[in-house]
Amino acid sequence: QCPPPPPPLEGPYVMYGVRYDTSFAPQDPAAAHRGLDIEVDHQSPVATLRLLNRLLPDEYLKLMQLMIERPILCLNESDKQKIRELDEQRERVENIIASMHLTLSRFRPYQARQALITTLRAQVDRRRKEAKDLRECRERAQALMKNSSGQLKEAKDALAMAQAAEVNAGQQALSAAGRAAAVGGAGMLSLQ
Repeated sequence: QCPPPPPPLEGPYVMYGVRYDTSFAPQDPAAAHRGLDIEVDHQSPVATLRLLNRLLPDEYLKLMQLMIERPILCLNESDKQKIRELDEQRERVENIIASMHLTLSRFRPYQARQALITTLRAQVDRRRKEAKDLRECRERAQALMKNSSGQLKEAKDALAMAQAAEVNAGQQALSAAGRAAAVGGAGMLSLQ
């Protein structure tokens, strides 16, 4: 007997230093935009993605610049301020990426619908092709049956004619043999 499985995890947990949450509650798309200084709520998702896509490289380059200038040791207040700026910029880049992810997630229903439409169209096209192939096969089979019935009729007529000719030839042979026998029998009678 195996022991029962452990109860499923619920709520937040930490794995490899990253915090995860098991609750997959619908997220507000504006939540990821809150850390940004841009207005994206009233724009279309495409415009939002374009805006975020333009914003991400600039913010990432700013983050790289701050990392280059980062002090190795925190010796005074200005070094601590630079590290705080670095953390803020990192969070800003993370927020942009999260915002892009949520905006892209809003397209999932449309993507699923388009994938379903594409699949159904492919099935309809395949079924139409198969129906067309079946119609062609049926027409060929009907033509073969029509030709074969005509050929069978001709063969039956030819067989009937051949049988009639054989019967006729047999009757002629019998009548010729009967005449020959009659002529031979009369000649025998006259000889006696």
